[in-house]
Amino acid sequence: MTEHSIRLISTKATCAKLDKGRTWLWEQVKKGAFPKPISVGSRAKSFVEREVDQWIEEQIQASRKVIPP
Repeated sequence: MTEHSIRLISTKATCAKLDKGRTWLWEQVKKGAFPKPISVGSRAKSFVEREVDQWIEEQIQASRKVIPP
C-alpha cells in the first residue's frame, strides 16, 4: 500500500475495531462525535479506515492527558 491508499471498512468491521455495537456507532455519527461514513451503494455505507484510526488515536490522547492540580 502506498501512503496515499485509502481503505474502506464496513460498519461491521468498524464496530469490531472499536469493540462497540452498531447502535452506539450510529449514535456517535449522528451526534457528530465520530467520522461520517461514505455511501458505497444504494444502501451500503463504509468508513474510511484512516479516519477511524485517527479517531481512536485522539481518544487515546485525550484519555492520557494529565490535568494539573
